[in-house]
Amino acid sequence: MSDVLDSSLGSGAPAVRVDGVLGALGDATRRAVVELLAAGGGRTATSLAGELPVTRQAVVQHLAVLREAGLVESRRLGRDVRFELCSQALTETAAWIADVAAQWDSRLAVIAEIAETAQVEAVLSENPASPADLSASPATQSGSPATLSGGPATAPRAVRESGGDAR
Repeated sequence: MSDVLDSSLGSGAPAVRVDGVLGALGDATRRAVVELLAAGGGRTATSLAGELPVTRQAVVQHLAVLREAGLVESRRLGRDVRFELCSQALTETAAWIADVAAQWDSRLAVIAEIAETAQVEAVLSENPASPADLSASPATQSGSPATLSGGPATAPRAVRESGGDAR
């Protein structure tokens, strides 16, 4: 089972990193913090709390989770601690998601091909004529003129000549 978990990250992204990023982004407040940091560069916890419906202490706790996941780094500038977004963890996670999406797209293409083949086979089984027969006109198939109404061209020759009924 661990082989499946280890090999599921085809892009080479560390499983722990992707798991941490996805876990951290599972919270709406943390996603909002990431969006604010992406839009505004380095921000303090106080400035972030001013734009979110949570306290400064809650923002600090969310920032700690984001930092542990590798999404945020902090640096001290005088008395302030500024937080900035780290794109590497997001890039690795996006690459993993793209790999999974490509695998899924490949499977969907195979399913579509199978469905199209089954549909063609169903049509051909309803009409056992060969594709060459399907392209030929009814007149060339029977060697005589064809009519849709079943008129004189389809009546037996003896009946047509005698003017009698075909019954």
